[in-house]
Amino acid sequence: MSFRRITRSRPILIALAAAVVSGADTSVASETYTKWTSGSGDWTNAARWSAGLPNPYKHVEVHGNSIIRVPLGIYPISNLQLGKESLDHVRFEVDGGKMILLQDPLDIGDLAGGDAEFILKDGAFHNCMDTYVGGGMGAPGHAGRGTLIIQGGSYLSRTLILALVGVRNPSSQSKVRAPWRFMCCNIFMSRRTSVRTARPGWRRCHLH
Repeated sequence: MSFRRITRSRPILIALAAAVVSGADTSVASETYTKWTSGSGDWTNAARWSAGLPNPYKHVEVHGNSIIRVPLGIYPISNLQLGKESLDHVRFEVDGGKMILLQDPLDIGDLAGGDAEFILKDGAFHNCMDTYVGGGMGAPGHAGRGTLIIQGGSYLSRTLILALVGVRNPSSQSKVRAPWRFMCCNIFMSRRTSVRTARPGWRRCHLH
């Protein structure tokens, strides 16, 4: 990684870290889960969430036929599950916001029959944990369709797991499209995985 790329990401990381520290004294929320059940709108619309806006202490799920846009702002959260159920059809767009996952993975499309699409247009999405795209857990029935598209901004993840297809999950599908701003440590993929990158940044990843 060049020094230029490190310095470009550094202000984002500092801002996200500051946001987490400033909220560290917040009492743990009484509600463990907060869910977006259906519909379109901005991430910051508290009325759409079952237990208020997501924060580092709540498990976050997005369901139904939904389109969510993450606007300008800094959003530290615990985890993010998109399109977990079999009838979910979710489109999630980060458009200027800066989001960091602190505890659990990003799941894009999980159970068979459902699908989810994650699009990073601008801003940042930094994941301290793993990213599963398209029923990547590989358990029976986890054969949803997932798409990860990075058009701009900064995306960081520890591990990217794409549609671990086996005898039990023949229909899992994953698609990834990303420029050089995409970075992760390890990538696990199957024959049903589609990966396209605008620049050869994948050389810094370990493919399995």
